[in-house]
Amino acid sequence: MSPLTALLMMRMKAVKLVILGHVIICVGYLLTSIVPALGYAVFTFGVMGGVGVNFVTHAVTGLVLEWFPKDNFSRANGISVTGTSTGMLAYSFLLSTCITQFGWRRALRYISVGTLALGIMASFFLTDPPTEDEGNNEGGDEGKPGVDERKQITLETVETLDPDHPTERTLVGEDLGDEEERCETHEDRIHTPSCEVKGSSSCFVDWEVYHMITHIDPWAWTIGACLAMASFMDGHGLSSDRIAVVIMFFAIGEIGGKVLFTVVGDHLPCQRLYFLVASVFLGTIALGVMTVVQTFQQMMALSIFSGFLRSLIYGHSNAVVADIFFKTYSSNGVAILALFPYGIGSLIGAPLSGGLYDITGNYILSLVVIAAIFFCAAFAFLTIEFHRRLASRDCCCFSSGKNRPVLL
Repeated sequence: MSPLTALLMMRMKAVKLVILGHVIICVGYLLTSIVPALGYAVFTFGVMGGVGVNFVTHAVTGLVLEWFPKDNFSRANGISVTGTSTGMLAYSFLLSTCITQFGWRRALRYISVGTLALGIMASFFLTDPPTEDEGNNEGGDEGKPGVDERKQITLETVETLDPDHPTERTLVGEDLGDEEERCETHEDRIHTPSCEVKGSSSCFVDWEVYHMITHIDPWAWTIGACLAMASFMDGHGLSSDRIAVVIMFFAIGEIGGKVLFTVVGDHLPCQRLYFLVASVFLGTIALGVMTVVQTFQQMMALSIFSGFLRSLIYGHSNAVVADIFFKTYSSNGVAILALFPYGIGSLIGAPLSGGLYDITGNYILSLVVIAAIFFCAAFAFLTIEFHRRLASRDCCCFSSGKNRPVLL
């Protein structure tokens, strides 16, 4: 849904999209409470709930990125995504209690109304960042948002044909500065295609999606994030109440991880991508521990540790995506890359690993398969940095002169 939501974001404000998302969630839950068979709930609870959640998260992610495009995005994003873990912590106990007291149908009705009320109240605090016109009126060009170092780069179309591609025209950047900035300017120039003008927003979204499909880094990120979503649940003979407690402790660990990364996320000694890779590798250790845990207390401790590790992929991956792709795509494009793998990963990742357990009944084998999937996810993430280092080296070797042609 993220590419379609991006088109919708270009035509309506984030506040309206958040309200629309909560309305869809509420209607889906209400319809689920009256369905006569489970098959209908697949659409009302699964599809409608998923669409509503996508509207809300896409709008909030894009809005936070527009307000904090460079500095403090990790902190702002961490505060926003902590709400999902807090909701898991609260709703796990609340829903379990309501089902016990009123039955699952009435419980869904109460939860849906409460979700809609809280969502609408929270949406009133969301505001769009000032536009360029507002920035000009307030302080002229000096305070205009979106004007950065690229304003010092002048681009002119030249008739000289590139020797390697004689049918293509080139752009020449003058006085580009050091070698590293020259390598970055090509990504920056992608921000200004001819269709990125007022009135042709859908063309720009289409162009971004096309660019994602035809380049390696977005594919590597999407594959890695989809694989990292692999998981399955086994009750180990626990009652439903104890399973709810384990989920609550998982949420507590996830909140702790998100809070920690919110505090230190903007002051890390290396790229956020490496911390995400480390969390995926450590996740394999947690899988190994799962093979030996037996008691309820051990499961609670392991759930806290697992929630702490998964906090990066379940929330702060937005900051990782922004760190990697913000120079290439708009906030809408970054939101697509951040959220699209969640849907695909949940759709094929969890049933794949859980289905193996259902077929074989071998708990250890299923954990080994998920560990292998995690290793593949980490390798896909590292492919992004490896590819960019190669591209940067080739770019710097090519741009030894004053002017460097960039292929359109």
